[in-house]
Amino acid sequence: MNAKGFFKQYKSIVFFLILEIMALVSFTFANINEVFYLITAVLSICAFVFAFFTNNDKKDFIKLAPMVAGLFIISGIAAFGGFSHQVSMLSNIATFFALPAFFSLGFFARRLGNMKMENVVIAIGFGLAAITFVGAIITLFQYGPFYSMIHRAKPIYFYEGTAYDVTTEMGWLMGFRITEVSVEYGGFFAILCAVFLPALLFIKVKENRNLFICSAVIGGVGLASILLVPNWRALIFLVIASIFAFVYKFLKEKKLVVNILSICVVVIVGAGVIFYLLTIINAGIGFKFPGILNRLLRDNFVMRPASNTLIGAFAKDSNGLPFTLFGFDINHASAPLIGEAGLAAIVYEPTLIFEYEIIKEVGLIGAFLVLGFFAAMFVFVVRYIRDAKDSAFLKNAVVMMLVAFMLYASFGYNIKVEPHHSEIYGAFLRSVPFMLALFLFGFTYFVPNKEAQVAEKVEDVSL
Repeated sequence: MNAKGFFKQYKSIVFFLILEIMALVSFTFANINEVFYLITAVLSICAFVFAFFTNNDKKDFIKLAPMVAGLFIISGIAAFGGFSHQVSMLSNIATFFALPAFFSLGFFARRLGNMKMENVVIAIGFGLAAITFVGAIITLFQYGPFYSMIHRAKPIYFYEGTAYDVTTEMGWLMGFRITEVSVEYGGFFAILCAVFLPALLFIKVKENRNLFICSAVIGGVGLASILLVPNWRALIFLVIASIFAFVYKFLKEKKLVVNILSICVVVIVGAGVIFYLLTIINAGIGFKFPGILNRLLRDNFVMRPASNTLIGAFAKDSNGLPFTLFGFDINHASAPLIGEAGLAAIVYEPTLIFEYEIIKEVGLIGAFLVLGFFAAMFVFVVRYIRDAKDSAFLKNAVVMMLVAFMLYASFGYNIKVEPHHSEIYGAFLRSVPFMLALFLFGFTYFVPNKEAQVAEKVEDVSL
């Protein structure tokens, strides 16, 4: 048996390992996540070898180099910049390899030959559904159903002399311990599960009964968790994703629908970019706009945490030199002098907007690189849903998970993971949802025009 025959024969084992690692990462094991991130890095190398020898178009792999290089720059800043000084060395090393590894693994997964790609999103979905289901059961026993509505009039309770708002937390399994997490944190996993429900529109039940049942279970768990609190933010985002699914399903001109939706997204994102730049000019540089605009950009309850973050982004030390260009180091000698209460207070003040949270982790320069990456991937996601030969279910499940990820990250990402442990910081660029998004982005990146390059039947490798 030659080398190519060997890799063709055993590629299904590598694909099965990809399903397993994505399911385990999706389930999330708190402090053990770094170990799975490192395993993913090793597996991505193995997947590259197998994909290279089972794929006829070797030039296809050159396209991966620019994106991986960019992700290594971002991960380098995240792992070794100012923010890394308050994180363990294991976490920093795992982060450095994880960002390019997850993206590459998604890229290689569909180049292992004719594997059944629906199993990829189902593996991710079951991992997410498992942890979401456990969290929902814990929440049900600790708080009861619809507790945020029941206790809305008197939400405050005291624990060890500190006041907490019961409507902002829920039960969760964090690694091997039961704890309280923010509703935003648990809702992130729930919304990624719930988008499997509108994806059911694209499954023919008689032909794919197992796929329909699996997707219905995953989506049902996510929706139940959202309604249990209830989490109105997640529910609104689910409605938006469902509208996209209905429009794409029942309008015949699919490419026209994609083009119109793409234009709408570009307009909305363009307005967001302008707003983002104006907040940088206003709060960061210190340029004062007229009263109403200044109040909109800075002097209000919603934008004040983001404004404080931008003040920290332009902070200078006692010598007049910037020290937060590549992340906020709260252990820096000049950190206590920044803002009204020091740089640490800025770092641990949640903005709920990932576009500002990443400034704390990689500085303003790194933040622009991350946002540039998302902008580039938008082009490839549009190209994927328009031109890829994947099944309608797979395309819509992948895209809706990415849409839900971007919406929730932009309007509901809370760095305060555990309300009772305020010292724990949930870094966005180290989070499980971000790693899953990187995998899915890699999955949609430069989809080959001729994916059936190996003359063999599609292999169904299941969990």
